[in-house]
Amino acid sequence: MQLRGVWKVRDPAWQAWHHRRKLQKGGVSVFIQSHLQFTTLNLYKYCVDQDTEGCALQLDSTFSNISIIVIYKSPAGNFNTFVTRLDKILQKLCAMKANLIICGDVNVNCLQESDKKSQLNALLNSYNCFSIVQFPTRTYKNSITAIDNIFIDTTKIDT
Repeated sequence: MQLRGVWKVRDPAWQAWHHRRKLQKGGVSVFIQSHLQFTTLNLYKYCVDQDTEGCALQLDSTFSNISIIVIYKSPAGNFNTFVTRLDKILQKLCAMKANLIICGDVNVNCLQESDKKSQLNALLNSYNCFSIVQFPTRTYKNSITAIDNIFIDTTKIDT
Protein backbone atom coordinates (compact mmCIF):
# COMPACT_ATOMS: atom_id res chain seq x y z
CA MET A 1 0.00 0.00 0.00
CA GLN A 2 1.49 3.29 -1.06
CA LEU A 3 -0.25 5.89 1.08
CA ARG A 4 1.37 9.23 1.59
CA GLY A 5 0.70 10.72 5.00
CA VAL A 6 1.64 14.01 6.56
CA TRP A 7 4.20 15.83 4.48
CA LYS A 8 6.79 18.20 5.75
CA VAL A 9 6.41 21.45 3.87
CA ARG A 10 8.95 24.24 3.74
CA ASP A 11 6.96 26.50 6.02
CA PRO A 12 6.75 24.97 9.51
CA ALA A 13 3.41 26.71 10.06
CA TRP A 14 1.73 24.27 7.66
CA GLN A 15 1.21 20.52 7.32
CA ALA A 16 -0.10 18.63 4.34
CA TRP A 17 -1.87 15.34 4.04
CA HIS A 18 -1.98 13.68 0.62
CA HIS A 19 -3.49 10.59 -0.89
CA ARG A 20 -2.90 8.65 -4.08
CA ARG A 21 -2.58 4.89 -4.48
CA LYS A 22 -0.43 4.09 -7.51
CA LEU A 23 -0.27 6.88 -10.05
CA GLN A 24 2.51 9.41 -9.86
CA LYS A 25 1.75 13.14 -9.75
CA GLY A 26 -1.62 14.61 -9.05
CA GLY A 27 -4.02 13.43 -6.39
CA VAL A 28 -5.49 15.47 -3.57
CA SER A 29 -3.99 17.19 -0.56
CA VAL A 30 -5.14 19.04 2.51
CA PHE A 31 -2.94 21.84 3.79
CA ILE A 32 -3.62 22.87 7.37
CA GLN A 33 -1.87 25.20 9.75
CA SER A 34 0.30 23.29 12.20
CA HIS A 35 -1.20 24.90 15.30
CA LEU A 36 -4.65 23.44 14.54
CA GLN A 37 -5.50 20.10 16.11
CA PHE A 38 -6.89 17.54 13.68
CA THR A 39 -7.28 13.83 13.08
CA THR A 40 -6.83 12.31 9.63
CA LEU A 41 -9.69 10.14 8.46
CA ASN A 42 -8.78 7.05 6.50
CA LEU A 43 -10.60 6.94 3.16
CA TYR A 44 -8.17 4.51 1.54
CA LYS A 45 -10.69 1.71 0.95
CA TYR A 46 -13.02 4.11 -0.89
CA CYS A 47 -10.41 5.52 -3.27
CA VAL A 48 -9.63 4.39 -6.81
CA ASP A 49 -7.03 6.40 -8.73
CA GLN A 50 -8.71 8.72 -11.24
CA ASP A 51 -12.24 7.58 -10.32
CA THR A 52 -12.41 8.75 -6.72
CA GLU A 53 -9.40 10.22 -4.97
CA GLY A 54 -9.89 11.75 -1.58
CA CYS A 55 -8.53 12.56 1.81
CA ALA A 56 -10.24 13.91 4.86
CA LEU A 57 -9.60 15.26 8.30
CA GLN A 58 -11.62 16.05 11.34
CA LEU A 59 -10.89 19.28 13.15
CA ASP A 60 -10.48 18.64 16.86
CA SER A 61 -12.59 21.38 18.38
CA THR A 62 -14.73 21.73 21.46
CA PHE A 63 -17.10 23.97 19.49
CA SER A 64 -18.02 21.82 16.53
CA ASN A 65 -17.45 18.46 14.88
CA ILE A 66 -16.21 19.43 11.41
CA SER A 67 -15.01 16.98 8.77
CA ILE A 68 -13.29 18.38 5.70
CA ILE A 69 -13.20 16.14 2.65
CA VAL A 70 -11.06 16.90 -0.38
CA ILE A 71 -12.14 14.92 -3.42
CA TYR A 72 -11.00 14.53 -7.02
CA LYS A 73 -12.42 12.77 -10.05
CA SER A 74 -10.26 12.82 -13.13
CA PRO A 75 -11.91 13.70 -16.45
CA ALA A 76 -10.91 10.14 -17.44
CA GLY A 77 -12.44 8.66 -14.28
CA ASN A 78 -15.61 6.59 -14.12
CA PHE A 79 -18.45 8.83 -12.94
CA ASN A 80 -20.62 5.99 -11.61
CA THR A 81 -17.73 4.70 -9.50
CA PHE A 82 -17.15 8.25 -8.25
CA VAL A 83 -20.76 8.70 -7.14
CA THR A 84 -20.91 5.26 -5.50
CA ARG A 85 -17.64 5.77 -3.60
CA LEU A 86 -18.52 9.33 -2.58
CA ASP A 87 -21.81 8.03 -1.19
CA LYS A 88 -19.92 5.48 0.95
CA ILE A 89 -17.54 8.19 2.19
CA LEU A 90 -20.47 10.44 3.14
CA GLN A 91 -22.24 7.54 4.89
CA LYS A 92 -19.13 6.96 7.00
CA LEU A 93 -18.75 10.62 7.94
CA CYS A 94 -22.44 11.18 8.62
CA ALA A 95 -22.34 8.25 11.06
CA MET A 96 -19.78 10.35 12.98
CA LYS A 97 -22.34 13.20 13.19
CA ALA A 98 -19.90 15.53 11.46
CA ASN A 99 -20.58 18.89 9.89
CA LEU A 100 -19.39 18.32 6.34
CA ILE A 101 -17.31 20.52 4.12
CA ILE A 102 -16.58 18.90 0.75
CA CYS A 103 -14.03 20.60 -1.50
CA GLY A 104 -12.60 19.50 -4.76
CA ASP A 105 -12.38 19.09 -8.47
CA VAL A 106 -15.26 16.81 -9.39
CA ASN A 107 -15.07 17.51 -13.13
CA VAL A 108 -18.80 18.10 -13.32
CA ASN A 109 -19.65 21.52 -14.69
CA CYS A 110 -22.06 23.03 -12.19
CA LEU A 111 -22.87 25.92 -14.54
CA GLN A 112 -24.64 23.66 -17.06
CA GLU A 113 -27.53 21.29 -16.59
CA SER A 114 -26.54 17.68 -17.27
CA ASP A 115 -27.31 14.16 -16.07
CA LYS A 116 -24.01 14.09 -14.16
CA LYS A 117 -24.77 17.37 -12.42
CA SER A 118 -28.25 16.10 -11.50
CA GLN A 119 -26.86 12.82 -10.14
CA LEU A 120 -24.15 14.58 -8.13
CA ASN A 121 -26.62 17.13 -6.72
CA ALA A 122 -29.12 14.39 -5.82
CA LEU A 123 -26.44 12.51 -3.88
CA LEU A 124 -25.11 15.58 -2.09
CA ASN A 125 -28.59 16.95 -1.39
CA SER A 126 -29.50 13.64 0.28
CA TYR A 127 -26.82 14.58 2.86
CA ASN A 128 -28.09 18.19 3.02
CA CYS A 129 -24.99 19.37 1.13
CA PHE A 130 -25.30 22.14 -1.40
CA SER A 131 -22.86 23.99 -3.63
CA ILE A 132 -21.68 27.39 -2.48
CA VAL A 133 -19.75 28.09 -5.70
CA GLN A 134 -22.03 29.73 -8.24
CA PHE A 135 -19.38 31.23 -10.50
CA PRO A 136 -16.79 30.00 -13.03
CA THR A 137 -13.76 28.33 -11.49
CA ARG A 138 -11.95 27.71 -14.76
CA THR A 139 -11.66 29.80 -17.88
CA TYR A 140 -9.67 28.37 -20.74
CA LYS A 141 -9.76 29.55 -24.34
CA ASN A 142 -13.49 29.35 -25.24
CA SER A 143 -14.51 27.40 -22.13
CA ILE A 144 -15.94 28.70 -18.87
CA THR A 145 -16.76 26.02 -16.28
CA ALA A 146 -17.33 25.45 -12.59
CA ILE A 147 -15.79 22.02 -12.05
CA ASP A 148 -14.08 22.93 -8.77
CA ASN A 149 -16.55 23.28 -5.97
CA ILE A 150 -17.28 23.47 -2.28
CA PHE A 151 -20.33 21.77 -0.83
CA ILE A 152 -21.52 22.32 2.73
CA ASP A 153 -24.31 21.06 4.94
CA THR A 154 -26.47 24.15 5.00
CA THR A 155 -28.67 22.82 7.84
CA LYS A 156 -25.74 23.27 10.24
CA ILE A 157 -25.31 26.98 9.53
CA ASP A 158 -26.71 29.45 12.01
CA THR A 159 -28.36 32.36 10.21
